[in-house]
Amino acid sequence: MRAAPPLSDRPCVRRAIRWIVAAGLLVLAAIAPAPPVDAARLFVPAFIKPKEFDIVRDGSTFHIFYIRQDLRLVTDSTTVDFGHAISSDLHTWTEQDPVLQVRKDKWDSFQVWAPSIVKQNGLWYMFYTGVTNKQGQYAYHQRTGVAVSADLWNWNRFDAPVYTCNNVPWAYCDPLTIPGGDFRDPSVMPEPGHPGNWLMYYATRPASSNGQMLVGIARSTGNLMQWTDVKPLWNTGTARTFSPLVESPELVDHNGLWYLFYTTNSGHSLSYQTTSDPLADTTGWSPQLRLFHEIPEESTDAWFGIEFFRDQGHDYLLAVNGALRCIEIREVVWDDPGHFHVIEPTAYNLTLGVDDAAPLPLGIERIADGGAPHTRFRITLPAAVHARVDVVDVMGRQLRTVVDAPLLAGPTELTWDGVDRDGRRARPGVYFARLRTADGARSVRFSRLR
Repeated sequence: MRAAPPLSDRPCVRRAIRWIVAAGLLVLAAIAPAPPVDAARLFVPAFIKPKEFDIVRDGSTFHIFYIRQDLRLVTDSTTVDFGHAISSDLHTWTEQDPVLQVRKDKWDSFQVWAPSIVKQNGLWYMFYTGVTNKQGQYAYHQRTGVAVSADLWNWNRFDAPVYTCNNVPWAYCDPLTIPGGDFRDPSVMPEPGHPGNWLMYYATRPASSNGQMLVGIARSTGNLMQWTDVKPLWNTGTARTFSPLVESPELVDHNGLWYLFYTTNSGHSLSYQTTSDPLADTTGWSPQLRLFHEIPEESTDAWFGIEFFRDQGHDYLLAVNGALRCIEIREVVWDDPGHFHVIEPTAYNLTLGVDDAAPLPLGIERIADGGAPHTRFRITLPAAVHARVDVVDVMGRQLRTVVDAPLLAGPTELTWDGVDRDGRRARPGVYFARLRTADGARSVRFSRLR
């Protein structure tokens, strides 16, 4: 007599579990914290959680495409298309119809993840991860596909993937096992110094050490349908990142220094390394740095899937905020080499240009030193208001109040003499000048060498 199946395998019990999970997610969605309203963010429809995404601009319109996780559904029934939102100012976003629904009769039949969009010869190319899950054939197997569009609303996909783990001799590739199918999160960019070439950074597992994930690189010599293996970046393995999981690689350069960002599953999930050569071997990369420590003025532990966007002389850092279920948008201010901080995006009006016919933004920046040990700052106020500027250390401890008084609209220069409120000379190290007004708060990072 055949034994009865375990409770967890009975159809009625599985259905009940699905209903319970969905109901719990609905409750969590209903009690999610109310979002702040004074920051640039993309909030998506109710019960949808955005995940990895990309942003581009076409004419006077910004476009964000993002993974849509429907919190009303169990995990295996969601992330089946990409959300699409547009904006003219990075603050007000309008949802469009989703794009790239899974195709049940193709290789991307189960889920679609992680769009990365570039433009070539007047056409937009969206690289994405397609997932197949068929019992006995594919266990959540991930491959890279491409869709093409002339207008960013209408997309045509190629029937076959353009890059898979079978194309990478060093990758762990076994479609019957879940780890053997980890091959995701393409990030495509022009190859520096080689016009017409492209590089693709992505996350996978090395066959020689498949208990970890790391970043791999592929190259196209112009045909975006054809890619060849370049190398694994062993500097993104567990020995350097302290995490068995590395996802969502993203590169950006500033003044000859490259920053490679990625998401891990360690304590502070967003980290980065720097290099002068984005194809460098392990010794050419800096030790891992945590975004949590780089911009302590932000609560980054809820962030993941970081993206950079460069437009009209401005650099922007974007990331998913899992707690608020939104995409955060910040403008980057570059500090000493290897360092930066973020502020609210500069006032944008694409019909007029950045800053045109817009009030001065609230801001603070470091300017040339007033002669050691002094440090000078320039604050900008959109209107006359009471302002306070404090110097704090990396732990957020206040050292000195530089000003606490009503100030006029426009720029004001201030000087910190390098001593704390008790008259002691501040030690060499990293500090922040924090501006607070009734209109908001900003901060700037700076270093004291002596």
